Amino acid sequence: MIDPRTLPDPLTIEPLVSPPDVDVVLPGSKSITNRALVCAALAEGRSVLRGALFADDTRAMLGVLDGLGISTRADEATATIEVDGCGGHLPGTEASVAVALPRLLPLGLVWIPAPLGGLRKSPPPWIQLVGG
Repeated sequence: MIDPRTLPDPLTIEPLVSPPDVDVVLPGSKSITNRALVCAALAEGRSVLRGALFADDTRAMLGVLDGLGISTRADEATATIEVDGCGGHLPGTEASVAVALPRLLPLGLVWIPAPLGGLRKSPPPWIQLVGG
């Protein structure tokens, strides 16, 4: 237990007189990158992810998306990934969906339409966000 008598004197924090004008660049995250890739793949149109973290899992997810027929372009030097979204309609075959499931299940994002042997009876709530 910390003895409060040993703590330094409090530091006075003055309120800002105006909003700060700064850019904050956060380090890339493998977890956020993979989730953003799934969201971009399900979205309609082209998405550009900047500040992506390239790790084995990221490269594997790019391979899964490619197997599903979703076009991606990755540039590790600029930490940028472009994804041509499918608008919520996976262009791949059942076989490619089967390859993707082990990667997508941990994300809690999987909803496979009934013709492909759906895992859920109804779409999850987030599917409305991507126009499904």
